[in-house]
Amino acid sequence: MPSRDGFIVMLSQVDDASKIKTNGVLDGSGETWDAYFWCDDAHALFEEFKSKGAKIVYEPTHRDYYDMMEFAVRDSDDYTLALGQDWTGK
Repeated sequence: MPSRDGFIVMLSQVDDASKIKTNGVLDGSGETWDAYFWCDDAHALFEEFKSKGAKIVYEPTHRDYYDMMEFAVRDSDDYTLALGQDWTGK
C-alpha cells in the first residue's frame, strides 16, 4: 500500500492474471473496485460526492473483514473508486 503526503492507495495483486477485472466487474463475490483511497471521514465525503451528482456504486458500508467504513463511486471513465476510513469501533 503505497502512501504519500498522508494518503494511502491500496493496490491488488493476484496469482492468476485472468482474475483481473477492470471497471468494477462483479463476479459473484461482492463489490469490486479499480482503486481504493483512504479518507478521514467517509460519510462526509460520500455526502459531498452525492450532492454533486456522483454515480454511486454503493453507499457507506462497514466491512468487518478489514474494519473499514467505505463507499464507492464510478468516475467519468467508468472505473469504480472506493473510498474508506479506518473504522476501529467508531
